[in-house]
Amino acid sequence: MAFIIMLIPNRSDAEDVMQETITLMWEKKSDFITGTDFVAWGIRIAHYKILNYRKKAVNNRQMIINDELFKKFEKRASERSGHVEEILYKLDDCVKKISGPDRELIYMRYSKEISIKEISSRINKSIRSVYLNLSRIHGLLLQCIEGSKS
Repeated sequence: MAFIIMLIPNRSDAEDVMQETITLMWEKKSDFITGTDFVAWGIRIAHYKILNYRKKAVNNRQMIINDELFKKFEKRASERSGHVEEILYKLDDCVKKISGPDRELIYMRYSKEISIKEISSRINKSIRSVYLNLSRIHGLLLQCIEGSKS
């Protein structure tokens, strides 16, 4: 998320790109080669999602960051992507700390790979509400991970 936020200044748009990135990572999880850099793989997927976002923004005349600055930000964000195993351990601990309903939502979406539409139906909430809850939970997990830095 930090990588995406550095490159997409609008928080709402960044969260949408993050959700698209996570979804694609789950869809392509069989393409990930165990033993390689998971964060770098995720950032590469986010990179293409961000490029797609930028293409749409150019078409809508909403571009804020020029290409040269974008490339500098992207390089800096990529350099900060190390320590994946440490982050994954922290993520596991942080998931254990979130409330039961939030943990269940994360479990349904990422462990069970249930679609947002299906989750929406199961918990009797709107699709938008499910996206907003996932975004809120992602924020809580990020805060927890950053707060547990050693």
